[in-house]
Amino acid sequence: MQPQTTQFLSDVLRGDQGAVSFCQRLLDIAETWDNLVDRDNPITDGQINKAFDDALIMLPAHPFYQQHLQHLHPVISNAILNWRIATALERSGSTDDRAIAYSLRGSIADVVVNCVLLVTNSIEQAIAAGQDIRRFVHQAGYVAFEDELGNEHWRQE
Repeated sequence: MQPQTTQFLSDVLRGDQGAVSFCQRLLDIAETWDNLVDRDNPITDGQINKAFDDALIMLPAHPFYQQHLQHLHPVISNAILNWRIATALERSGSTDDRAIAYSLRGSIADVVVNCVLLVTNSIEQAIAAGQDIRRFVHQAGYVAFEDELGNEHWRQE
């Protein structure tokens, strides 16, 4: 994970190290999964093993996740579903579908926004932080997203 991502998470999550480490781990898993499916960035066996170790061993045992499982699990499930829907829409070839996919791909931000809500117990603070979180997740912009689609090496199955 990039140092600026760690600092950003620490800032929006008010320094709550449990929430930060949970979000870092989840974002790392999501990035590896995306690279495996899109085949647009090289990925090592070590990265793959770490993602599966994190997903199957470390994340379920994470204290922040265990404490907030009933709140976070449906949000994570929805983010995964949206990411998979986005991947299908990207591959449809339709310009409109790609625009929808761009928005859906950022659903992982919902998890971070909900972590802010859990840490602060404030809807208003979650909404304020949510704007920055969305900007952070989409900082590369739509043009870069379109360019990346051209670099993907997936095959339809």
